[in-house]
Amino acid sequence: MKVHNEIDSRLTKTYLNLFRELSNSALYRTYSVGEFYVDRKREPDPNKVNVVVRIDVDSGFHLSVPLAQVLSYFGIRSSHFFLTHPARYYKIWKSDVPRLVYELGHEVGLHSDHYYEQLINGIDGLNKLKDDIQSLSDEIGQPIRGMCFHGHPAIDTLGQTNWKLTKDVNSKDLGLEYHDGLKSCYIAPGKKFWEPACDIRMTDYLGWSNEWGWNLYPKLPLKQLKRAKYGEIVHIVLHTKNAFYYWKGWLNKYGEQPLSKPPLIRFWFRAIQTRLRSLKIVRLSLRKSIFYRVFDILAIILAKGLGLIWPKPRTPEPDTSWETAREQIYNLGIKYWRDKLENLDMITPNGVVLEVGSGNGQWLLAFAEDSSRVIGIEPADKIREYSLSKINEYKNFSNRIEVLSAKAESIPLSDASVDAVLCAGVFMFTQQEQALSEMARVLKPGGRLCLTANGLGYFFMYVLNGLRYKSINKMKYGLLGITATLLKWSRGTELPIPKAVSENEMVHRLSRHGLKLLRSQLWIAQDLYPKKHFGQPTNFAFLALKEKSVNKNLKCAYEN
Repeated sequence: MKVHNEIDSRLTKTYLNLFRELSNSALYRTYSVGEFYVDRKREPDPNKVNVVVRIDVDSGFHLSVPLAQVLSYFGIRSSHFFLTHPARYYKIWKSDVPRLVYELGHEVGLHSDHYYEQLINGIDGLNKLKDDIQSLSDEIGQPIRGMCFHGHPAIDTLGQTNWKLTKDVNSKDLGLEYHDGLKSCYIAPGKKFWEPACDIRMTDYLGWSNEWGWNLYPKLPLKQLKRAKYGEIVHIVLHTKNAFYYWKGWLNKYGEQPLSKPPLIRFWFRAIQTRLRSLKIVRLSLRKSIFYRVFDILAIILAKGLGLIWPKPRTPEPDTSWETAREQIYNLGIKYWRDKLENLDMITPNGVVLEVGSGNGQWLLAFAEDSSRVIGIEPADKIREYSLSKINEYKNFSNRIEVLSAKAESIPLSDASVDAVLCAGVFMFTQQEQALSEMARVLKPGGRLCLTANGLGYFFMYVLNGLRYKSINKMKYGLLGITATLLKWSRGTELPIPKAVSENEMVHRLSRHGLKLLRSQLWIAQDLYPKKHFGQPTNFAFLALKEKSVNKNLKCAYEN
């Protein structure tokens, strides 16, 4: 393998190709964990793919400095997390290795297995962790910023995880700026387990402990990386040892047992297993592709075939484009939308209200006539910017309104902080259980949630319009919605497709999150179509109250 003189000759081709790709500053911007999650507060560069590089130093401690040198050569920012128990891993103290990594321009952090130490040796895990944080800070001459937990087979056999020690601890209580617990800026809001806030997660741990990472599947990291778009966040975890032909010149002066070159037969066996796992994913993707192609064909047959004998409408197909729809929204006037809120019993005098999926902003302005503080969350930049431009036209209300970039599944507000929540017209596009959990979390006890959702008639309407206007897209959308709904109701299968809800279903779902259904009604924001199609509701509005405790034994109030 030909390498530049400044690149360690032990670096494997797989990792060399990855680092070369990341060095393209026109496409990628790399960060250490602390730089992105603390300094930038998770704000990505919209003109680059944002890549957070994390190195877990599980073994191959002596390769830490060579890896840091390679990353520096390619201009890649990264964080290196070290284990601190010298009897279990390597002799880190007074080794100068963390200091040298830090001086090469990389972040140094701690890789914790202190819960295992607590379980096995009976030590106070948190106090020992704090001691090691201070010791590692002394080692590099600066306070370390962060920590992540370490997983290994020894604690797996106990049915435990090192994450449990710090999952509910604040970072500041550890003397850190971040860690991978639930109360840290590192973790995606609303998550119940360790998961960083990012769009794409990549790791060279492919399911085989003490194996050879991405070298088992050399094309995989670039395949994953090239899926990312500008403005997205990629979080990469790799392991020091995996990046090298580690058996070449192994240094055992740090107490690690030398590792020999993996036997060729075992290597290829693991490589084949890894590809078979990937093939399973490909196979699922193929099944998904076939599923959608079937509906393409069915939509063509119905819209262009059966549609030929359907009476042609006297009027042309209505314009439902985004630009037309949002102009109609404001042409109706803010009073129209406030009257709708009153009809839904959602007027909240002097209260704090939240709209989930605030879209064009008309509901925020309607709330602002009565409420003291109005918050909207909207993940789409273009829509959010438009809503803010319209809100700024209403000078009497604009100072009460703020619109945040966030999703329904991760609302960036504290527990029990709002008096009312509205989610109108977007529930069908969310991960519904997670979105409900988040809306219930931020709602005060006694607060109200109004949630609108499509009934089965909504998708019948699309099938009908597909026939009327010979529209393949409308036909396919309606057929997919009906199919996904019937599969959910009959088999409990949740397809990632917009689908309908029923009253009976919503009673159960709301109650699981401590919400009592007060009433439901057929409801449409704008009178553009009937409230029922083929006898089925087109749209519902559900009004629920947050109770003080979750009643998981609530009886059904409705029948399908």
